[in-house]
Amino acid sequence: GQIAQLQSAHPRLEQEFDATGPWQKQCQQLRSFIEEHGRLPSIKEQTELSRWLISLQRRHKKLTALELSSLRSVHPLVGERVEKWLDAHHPWRSRMKAVVAFVSSFGRLPKSTASKSSEEKSLHCWLHNQLTARKHSK
Repeated sequence: GQIAQLQSAHPRLEQEFDATGPWQKQCQQLRSFIEEHGRLPSIKEQTELSRWLISLQRRHKKLTALELSSLRSVHPLVGERVEKWLDAHHPWRSRMKAVVAFVSSFGRLPKSTASKSSEEKSLHCWLHNQLTARKHSK
């Protein structure tokens, strides 16, 4: 496949994409972690793997197509995470889904005066900001 072509193209590439190379070792450790725990390593754990994922997220725009493909193939959970990194609109869509879920559950828009729910207040503020931005863009 593509990795085999890269490996045969240059000794440095062979070393980088060797199954025992640093990138592949990290990918294998990540796969093993997910298989054992059923989840990605969390930031709170402060493990080598969690720090590696954070560093990848910070520099995701600089990762090559092959590196991104390699990450996606580690496990579906990693693939989903990579897609979130690449989707500039993910935070907006995530908040929109939360507003839709709230309206579906409660049959009303979130209120700013919600006494117990800081999440409801947060959703109200986000929705208000979207409406304000729409008014100013006309």
